[in-house]
Amino acid sequence: MNFEERKEIVEKNKILEIKTGSNLYGLETPESDVDYGGVFVEPIEFVLPTTRQILSPFYRHESLNEIDLSIKDKKDNGRNSKDAIDRKFYSLKKFVKLAAENNPNIIEMLFVNPENIIYCNKWGKLLLDNRNLFLHEGLVERFIGYAISQEKKMYVKSNNYEAFKKFITFIEYQIETKNCFHNDKLVSLRLQLDSEKIGKFGQKQHEDKRFEDIYFIGDLSMGANIQIKTALDNIKNRFSKASGYRKQLVFERGYDYKFGSHVIRLLVEGIEMLKTGDLKFPLKQKDIIMRCKTGNMPIEELQEHISKLKKEFREIQNSGNHVLPKKPNYNKLEELLYEIQEEYYEL
Repeated sequence: MNFEERKEIVEKNKILEIKTGSNLYGLETPESDVDYGGVFVEPIEFVLPTTRQILSPFYRHESLNEIDLSIKDKKDNGRNSKDAIDRKFYSLKKFVKLAAENNPNIIEMLFVNPENIIYCNKWGKLLLDNRNLFLHEGLVERFIGYAISQEKKMYVKSNNYEAFKKFITFIEYQIETKNCFHNDKLVSLRLQLDSEKIGKFGQKQHEDKRFEDIYFIGDLSMGANIQIKTALDNIKNRFSKASGYRKQLVFERGYDYKFGSHVIRLLVEGIEMLKTGDLKFPLKQKDIIMRCKTGNMPIEELQEHISKLKKEFREIQNSGNHVLPKKPNYNKLEELLYEIQEEYYEL
């Protein structure tokens, strides 16, 4: 199925489309692109194929769980251009399943404010009006888990940039002082690289049981026996793409502040839903999150915010002083799903 066919299915069958990301959170800047997300009902032929289709020797059951209509367009610095569009739609069944699991990227869509609704018909409104059926105490682990994964990336990314920068500086100095040459093998500098603690050498076992000497640096790996010039080019290329426009502030702050802002946002959202059973956009703490997103928060302050938010999250959960049930209301959700499908398909 090509792009135009997928797009036609979405346009004919969508029940909800909203602005997501920074526009939803109230964290957009002049440089921000616009992200879109939505829900569509699978066409009837994908749910109830005809007898002729089933009996055909060429019949293959297809399921449309997700349709990605994003248009990729990158600037030289690796950042999305204004022509880039992130636009992703979920089938109603997939959306309901993920929302019932309190997937952070999905559940927040149900609390969209009117300003960020692009399209919403009566079935989309029915979904939004029943948002509270999805919330349950399980969101604590989901939101804290997502926050921790972003926190790891926050440091890993920063460490990658530092490692790349250190490697480039070291190799260029070795070439300049003629301690090595472009056509030398990378492994010839193993002792110096090991002593400087720049990356590490190891082995990779292939499926055919043979071993290959590998050099690991940041999130990049390459054969240890490649030419130094090739290794340098590979690292420079990876370095140039490493978060593009925000590289310098990453070095200065000691963390990748894009991921840092995600950590705070996820914890803030989760705490609000746990305490109130609701989520208001734009986010109440958007000013604090924006300080982090724009690189204006020292790492010590960020770490303190994260620690306090995690502690508050757990304290609310353990005290039982919240409004959410242990599990989602599966019976009501099943009724809601059937109601939308029956009306939509006119069964």
